[in-house]
Amino acid sequence: MGRVGGEEFAVILVDTDAENATRILNEMREHFMALVFYSGDIEFHSAFSCGVASFADYDTAQELNEAADRALYAAKEGGRNQVVLAHANQ
Repeated sequence: MGRVGGEEFAVILVDTDAENATRILNEMREHFMALVFYSGDIEFHSAFSCGVASFADYDTAQELNEAADRALYAAKEGGRNQVVLAHANQ
């Protein structure tokens, strides 16, 4: 896992198909939402959205990255706080 830029991170899951990657990231999202954060006396929760793409579905790293980015924006446009799997034909 590493920061790509700004508030975006990339996660590489070796030997994991798209469906399992989606499941794993969704579980991470749910656990993250359960954490309690503090800023002074203020208690709050946070969430994140994910776009998932499988290298097996794309010819280049650039295509993979673009597909994951499209899926991320679909998650944000769909109400945020969710994981969206990119489909190769989109």
